[in-house]
Amino acid sequence: MAEEEFDLDDDLDSDVKTELDEGDSSDQSKNKSLFSKKRLIIFGIVISVLIVGIILFFSFSGESSKKKNKRIAQMKYDQSALTLIDSQSENTDTKNPKKDSSKKQKKKKKVKYEKLFSALTGSDPPKILKELSFSGILFKTEQSGKNISIFVETEKLDEARNLLAIKGLPSGTPSGYELLDNAQTLGVTEFDKRIRFLRALSGELEKAIIKFDSIQDAKVQIVLPEQRLFSVAQPPVTASILVRKVSDDPLTDEVVYSIIQLVANAVENLQPENVSVIDTQGIVVSEGIFERLAAKKQQIIDEKKEEEFKKELPIGKPIIPNYESIENWYALKSNLERELSEKITNQLNGVGGLALGLYKVSITLDIGPLENGEIVDIKRQTVSIIVDSISDDIYLDEETKAAIFKTVAGSINYIKGRDEIILTRADFTLLTDEEKEKIEEIKRRQKKTNWSGIFLSILGLLSILGIIYGVVRIILKPKKKEVTLKEKDEPNFDDLKEDISEEKDIQEIKSIATNNPQELANLMESWLSEESTSNTEEEEVLT
Repeated sequence: MAEEEFDLDDDLDSDVKTELDEGDSSDQSKNKSLFSKKRLIIFGIVISVLIVGIILFFSFSGESSKKKNKRIAQMKYDQSALTLIDSQSENTDTKNPKKDSSKKQKKKKKVKYEKLFSALTGSDPPKILKELSFSGILFKTEQSGKNISIFVETEKLDEARNLLAIKGLPSGTPSGYELLDNAQTLGVTEFDKRIRFLRALSGELEKAIIKFDSIQDAKVQIVLPEQRLFSVAQPPVTASILVRKVSDDPLTDEVVYSIIQLVANAVENLQPENVSVIDTQGIVVSEGIFERLAAKKQQIIDEKKEEEFKKELPIGKPIIPNYESIENWYALKSNLERELSEKITNQLNGVGGLALGLYKVSITLDIGPLENGEIVDIKRQTVSIIVDSISDDIYLDEETKAAIFKTVAGSINYIKGRDEIILTRADFTLLTDEEKEKIEEIKRRQKKTNWSGIFLSILGLLSILGIIYGVVRIILKPKKKEVTLKEKDEPNFDDLKEDISEEKDIQEIKSIATNNPQELANLMESWLSEESTSNTEEEEVLT
């Protein structure tokens, strides 16, 4: 039984094993089927991912190619636009060459520099350059030894000066009245005050002199001597000026004279003659400056007079230096001088204040050559009038002088600038017999002319009085009855005889007036006195 049971167990085990084997086999088959399905799924997923990746790759590659094409097209468009702009600009440049040339000039324009400071030393140059660089002003420097010169662009020269003046640069400028502002008053003597004032005044003058364009640097020394109480002659105030000129600019006399006047007018009791100006080369530039300036002024005045003389000269024939005969020329010259002197003498007889025989006239002509027996040109006329200084009959006041000049100028056809009239006084020598006879004849003529003038004036008055008397008598007489004329009027020769007698009387009166004017004047005076008495008697009768 036991063995049967054992067998049963083995059978059960075998059955179980078989069942297990069958189960294992079934599981394996299931696992195989599952594995094959998973593979299929994984493969499908990979394929789908690959497909999606390929699609995305082609899609992105298409967009990038489109963008590239767009970029290329845009670049081509930009290039075409640039070419059009360039062509338009070339056309405008050809149309407007002035703009193109101005642009080229602007491009080619160079910066011009002008000297701002020269001969700077110490710490001033770095400070100045620092301020100029901060303000944006272009500059350049030149160095010669320890001295440094600074140049700035010409357009900003004034701006640079103002900027540096505000900053107090360069600091080496001379001190003027600032010394008096910072001066101490305690324990200061008169001598200290005097020295401090001289230093301040010298500094102010140095500042003023440096401002001249041709002056680079200056030093002023003033000497104020002490006043002497018991002396009449005080020592003069003097000054000496040492200047350093700019190398390019000359130191002219006008600049030196201006410096002398500046210093002389700034210091009390300082005369311009006591101011000396010396340059750094050891030359006294103020020596003889007043004489040179006076000569220049005189030269300018002479040139102006010469120009005026040329303007006032009449335009005449050209002077022909061809003398046919020197004797004829001299004879013509002397005759003309004699005629003009006689003419002037005769005309001066009528000038009041000039007694006859107390003056002499001399004339000198400067004439050109002769052409066909006539004078080509009168270059100059000089008239000399000499008045006797011994005689008291002549008083040369301004009116007499003006009358003499006008008379002489009218007689010689005076031209201003060419001719000359000289009036002088001198002691006359004794006159010759011929001159005395001429003077007496002239006096007789003058007396005759005076008496004839008196006679003619008296005749004029008598005629006027006679006319007035006749008119009055006609008015006062009663009117007569009209007389009837005869049928036949006979010719009456009584009136003709009366006219002839009147003409003879007039001729006799004229002969008496010329030969014996004094008797005629006495006779006329007696007639006038008788007529005046008769007129008074008639007036009394009428009243």
